[in-house]
Amino acid sequence: MKLFSKKTKKALIIGIDGVPHSLLSTYIKNGIMPNLKKILSQGFALHQMNASIPDISSVSWTSFATGVNPGEHGIYGFTDLRPQSYSLYFPNSKDRKAPTFWELLGKTAGTTPRYPNSTSQK
Repeated sequence: MKLFSKKTKKALIIGIDGVPHSLLSTYIKNGIMPNLKKILSQGFALHQMNASIPDISSVSWTSFATGVNPGEHGIYGFTDLRPQSYSLYFPNSKDRKAPTFWELLGKTAGTTPRYPNSTSQK
């Protein structure tokens, strides 16, 4: 089975954290970010990512990577409390309860990936 062909669509994701979409657009327009402008001129688009609640990078990027909200992926901030204590720890990928889109795509090889707890399967 051939997974890729010349007609296979590809995606490029460049994450620029903590910068408003409007500021990037202004910088591109004013020539301050010529390399990003060059990338966009090759058929790519600049899209604004909606922030998660809470609007913290670790939560937003985990929501982006998994496609689910913090209640489903289990990352709520840069620190969390260990169960049954007041001990702080730093959540990481081992604490994530949902698979990332690249994990799903890697397992599906040509089929439509679905998150097991997704409401779209009902």
